[in-house]
Amino acid sequence: MRRHKLLQAAVVLVGAFLLFRFGIRPPMPNSVLSLYMAITLMAVLVYVSSDGDSWRAFVTPLWRTLTAPGRRPVRVALGVLLPLLVGYLAYSQAAARVEAPLELRAVHPAPPASINFRGKEINLQAADTPQYDALRPFDVGDQGENPYRLQAELQDSMQNLVGIVRQEAEMQEALSGIQQFSVRAARLGVSGHREYHAGWHTAIDVRNLLAVARRGARHHVSQP
Repeated sequence: MRRHKLLQAAVVLVGAFLLFRFGIRPPMPNSVLSLYMAITLMAVLVYVSSDGDSWRAFVTPLWRTLTAPGRRPVRVALGVLLPLLVGYLAYSQAAARVEAPLELRAVHPAPPASINFRGKEINLQAADTPQYDALRPFDVGDQGENPYRLQAELQDSMQNLVGIVRQEAEMQEALSGIQQFSVRAARLGVSGHREYHAGWHTAIDVRNLLAVARRGARHHVSQP
């Protein structure tokens, strides 16, 4: 039986793989399968190396396959098949798979048409709600004002007219420009989806920037 140590080891490894892969339900993850197979391989190596005769019976067929002149076709076949097998395994791990999700996506209910806040009913479908106002740039689309351009022009105007040294005439000019920016801000438009949309966020920020700019310019204008 010692002459068949290599065959015994191969049978044990193949049997262990089939058992772990198809004999256990639910199927174990590939990481767990790899761990179990590594443990099985270590146990087989410990078994076949328990004494000198057993180890020689295990390695002798391998050594003959690698060195015997009559087994050159076997070496050529292994030299072709083993790289192909490794390449296939690497490709199967890296290739993209089209699979159904583990769970169906939860469908959230539609928002209510109105809500009550501090005893006052707020119509969420009206055109003057904060929600509708925040989403207005998507309705305008690419035909509207570019939020990045408007933000840059507002920044330049405040830098030139509302600087460290301020004059009332320049404050008045800045307020006039801010009024024009506010009119243009009502026509801001973006396109695309709402998941982390930098243009949409800029369109919302521009309104706050206009409010701060207007407040800063008016603070230094003489009141009648």
